[in-house]
This record gives sequence, structure tokens and C-alpha cells, in this order.
Amino acid sequence: MNTRRFLPTTNSARLIWGIALFLVVYQVLFGFSPTVISWDTYGYYLYLPQTFIHDDLGIQDFSPIEAAMNGPVQSDTFYQAMKSDLGNWVIKYPIGLAIFYAPFFAIACLISWIGAYPIDGFSLPFQHMLTVGSLFYTILGLWFLRKILLYFYSDSVTSIVLIIIVFGTNYFHMHTRSHGMPHVYLFTAYAALIWFTIRWHNERKFWIAAVLGLILGLMTVSRVTEFIAIIIPLTYGLASPKDAIHRLKNARKYYKHFALAGLFFLVFVIPQLRYWKVFGGAWLYDSYQNAGEGLDFLHPYTLEFLFSYRKGWLIYTPIMFLALWGLFVAFKKKTPWKWTFLFLVLCFVFVASSWTTWWYAASFSQRPMVQLYPVLAIAIGLIVSKGERIRKGVLVFAAFCIVLNLFQTWQYNNGIIHIDRMTKSYYWKVFGRGSIPDGAEDYLLVNRSMTGSEEILSDPQNYQLKNQSFLTLNEDKITSNPVNEIDTLRIGPNTISPKFEESFERLCSKDHAWIEIAGKVLADSNDLFENIYVISTFQHKWEAYKYNYQPLNSYVKWNAKGYFDFQLWYLTPEVRHPNDQFQFYITNSGSDKTISFTELVLNVLQRTDKLN
Repeated sequence: MNTRRFLPTTNSARLIWGIALFLVVYQVLFGFSPTVISWDTYGYYLYLPQTFIHDDLGIQDFSPIEAAMNGPVQSDTFYQAMKSDLGNWVIKYPIGLAIFYAPFFAIACLISWIGAYPIDGFSLPFQHMLTVGSLFYTILGLWFLRKILLYFYSDSVTSIVLIIIVFGTNYFHMHTRSHGMPHVYLFTAYAALIWFTIRWHNERKFWIAAVLGLILGLMTVSRVTEFIAIIIPLTYGLASPKDAIHRLKNARKYYKHFALAGLFFLVFVIPQLRYWKVFGGAWLYDSYQNAGEGLDFLHPYTLEFLFSYRKGWLIYTPIMFLALWGLFVAFKKKTPWKWTFLFLVLCFVFVASSWTTWWYAASFSQRPMVQLYPVLAIAIGLIVSKGERIRKGVLVFAAFCIVLNLFQTWQYNNGIIHIDRMTKSYYWKVFGRGSIPDGAEDYLLVNRSMTGSEEILSDPQNYQLKNQSFLTLNEDKITSNPVNEIDTLRIGPNTISPKFEESFERLCSKDHAWIEIAGKVLADSNDLFENIYVISTFQHKWEAYKYNYQPLNSYVKWNAKGYFDFQLWYLTPEVRHPNDQFQFYITNSGSDKTISFTELVLNVLQRTDKLN
């Protein structure tokens, strides 16, 4: 057997082998986390143990969930699923990542059986094999990307672009630390989709059409919005409107290819639809039922998504200016992908920035852009392959960006760059530093609870009173009044008080405010307070978020003058829309007596200007 044919013979091939070795060594030195399956990853993964270990995909028996949440899974609430009207728990995330994980889940089952580990889906073999699987898909994706780049460019250009993508972007953080998240897997899927699109347009073979359908189906059931990747096979090679018309006229020749691709697309989509129908009650079931976040195509956050210091893609991944330059240069050359990739990038950025939590929680730079890097790598190749003079400048810029990216990734991993509270002031205070300077943390965005635990105004010196108003009864609602007219709110047995409602934009002129509601409770003792509940919440389109529902005991303290002091603090959430309403009301669900609230005052505190 000639083993030499398996050895790398070009620089780009040696580079892929070197990156693979680097990833393995890095992971061994860093260590294998025993809690990879946590937070969002737990939701993507949950299909596997619930199907193959517990045979309970509808989660009728909640005890395995409780055992996992009290054991290896890091997640303070079970937000990864929700109850449907049918009484089943429906997993929030689609099934695609579980399909990616499945081969390594099977290997983990075998290792657990041989090594006498618990076959529960969460013991060390399962945690470690998910990391191994992520490394496998990373290397596979880079292998596909190398093939694509070699199709368009020389081996030296290919090598440079691979180095830029692996070490100069936030893909480095994803493929070394975020092993369970979808972006590394989708990077590989995009690379495979591009490669087989090129092959189909060159060879027109049935089996390639089938592969394209499978890849696009798997991408769609990994993240539903990835269906926009259909732009790649449908429009690749179109250079003008005449080309589009010509392709439509000739589409009849390949209708069997399209039909086959459609059938294989359904191989992964039908199980997802059936899961939603059986356990959610609808073929198309909205499993993201969280009023606090969602897609809002009428109000995208595109500028913030690209340029904000909080999580701006081009702020934290500036090397991608080369890709944008490449997309521009593509129109000066006869590239078969110029319209395809430009249209895809524009659509992708629009959709990703239309997610109302556009900073995508804990991540370095904009993590949803990672899966698009095979597309952008091709654009970068155009710039790297320019003339010698420009190429030297590009390489100097790329080297600077690689050093910056690796250093800032280290800062992120060590808590110097914050996971989601960055500001312009704080960014420049920690820029290039190996530790956080004294006082710099005062310039971060407000510290919001990620777990629903109590939030405390710990830095009152940084806030000032924006406005103060007094709450009075006005027919069937509570209204604010600038004049102190003493009014009494009486809550009888089994009643709900009128509501105080005010929009965020009327309450607050900045990104957040602390709301204080204070007053008196007229009662002789607090024996019945445990049945009185105070509700403070925001509402978007009649759905509540940042919902606090606490007994009155949580907010009162006895005053020697013969009444209870009432005080509620509420930190406004990341509101979806400025018109979203803050609501405050009280319910008496068990007490047989009337409770009286009087002299209620509303105070709104905002951060001082210097901390913007």
C-alpha cells in the first residue's frame, strides 16, 4: 500500500494538518470541560438522551431533567423547552445540531458501556466526545474550505486565507472554546454547500443534487434562518439578468435534479415538522415563545450589529474589512459568485441584526457571522491575490489583525473583555491591557441578572433621579401625578388591583433605568402578606417579559409609627421596543381581609451622563 499519497504535498495541505495538530494540542493543554453540555448546548443536545436513553421525547417524566440540572448541566432555569397546549415539553431548539452530535453520542454510549460510566448522556464520555466532535467538524470544514479556495486561487493564496480565517477572526474562539454551539457546525455546512454547488454546476450529476438537498435540509433544521443559504445553489454563476432568464428557460432540463434535491431536503425537515406536530400540536410550531426577544424585520439593529463597541462585528473582527473590499472588487472581475455572495451577505446581516437581542448573549464578536466565513473567505482571496504592492500592505494589516484577535480572545477568555456589557469607554480603558484598571468596570453596561435572581442597585452614586411622580387611582387604572395627592389603594379578598402602565420611552431616555415604587401598607401584622402578590413586568404585544411575581413580604418592613414601609426596585430589561409597557399591580389571592396601600410614589433613576 502506498502510504505516501496520504501525506500532504502542498503548503495548504500541510497547513490543514498543522491546524488539526494545533487544535488537538490546544485542547489537551486547555483541558476537556466536564460541562460542555450546558446552557444552549443542552437544548440542542436534549433530543439525544430523551430519545435513545429515556424514550421520552415529550418529557412526561421530568426526573431526568432535574437530575441533569442538579448535576453536570450548568443552567439556572429550564429555558431550553416549554410546555405546549398538549401538555408536552417542546424543545426550544430545532433538531439539526442533535443530528451533527449523533455519531459522537453513539461513540460515547459505547465508551460508557466499556468503561462502566453511567449511560445517562451527561457523564464524562458524553461531554468529551462532544468536544471531539466539534474538533472533527472544524477540521472537515477547513478541508472543504481549502478545496474551494484552491478552485479559485493558488496554493499560497489559499494558505494565507486559511490562516486569516482560523486565527484572525472570532472563529478562533468558537473552534477552541464553544464546542457545542451551532456556528462551527454551520461553518462546515456552508463550506460543503459551496463546494458541492460548484461541483454540480460543473458536472450536473444526480448524486450531487441529492447531497445539496441533504446539506440545505440539515442547515435549515439547525437554525431555521439558514434556509437563506438556498441562495448559493440557486444563483451561483449568474452574472446578469440575462443569465437569470437563460437559467429559468433551461431549468426544465434539470427538473429531476431539483426534485431529487427537494426530496433529500425533506429527509431532515420532515422529522422536525413531525416533532412539532406530535408534541406541539402544529406542523409549524413557534418554540421561541419568549416575549423578550424575537425577529423584528421592521426595526433591525444593523449599525449596532456591525459597529457598536458592545459587540460590533467589524469592531472586534476588523480583518473582515478585507472581505467587504473583496465583495466590491468582485464586480470588477468576472467572478461567478459576485451577485450570489453579495446578496447572501446582505440578507444574512439583515436577518441576524433583526434579532432583538442582537448582541447574542455571551460571545466574542458577532458569533452568527462565523458560519458565513467560507463565503467571506473567497472574497478575501481576491484581495490577497492582488499585485505585490497591495499584497504587502494587506499582509501587514492581516498580521496586525491576527495579533489583535488572538490577544483580545485571550482578554475575553480571562474576563477583561466582558461577555456582553462592553461600551466604547470601557473598551479603550482595557485596550491592550492584561488586567482591568481600577474604576474601569464602572463604565460597563448595567449588570443584569441572567438567572432571574434579585437585582440590587449597588452603585447609587452613578445614578440620578430623572423624575418622581405619585400614583393615584383614576377609574380602573393607576396613573402618575406630579402633585402629591394622597390616595389609598384598597385590595379586597380575591381581587386584582388596577394596573399602572407606562411605556419605556416615557419612563426612560437611556438604555435602562431603575424604577422604585415606595409607600405605606396599612396593616397590623404581616401574617396575611404571603397571599398578597406584587407584580412588576414589561409587556410586548400583550405578552409579559422580565416578569416579577413576589409575595408582599418581600417588599415590606415594619415602621414603629404603626404601618409597614413598602419598597420595590425594578431594573428595566433590554426592551424589544420603546413602546413596550411597564406594568405594576397587586393581587390578593388568599387573604380574607382588605389590604390598603397609600402614598405610593414612583421614582425613576438613570445613570449620569459620564457613564454612557
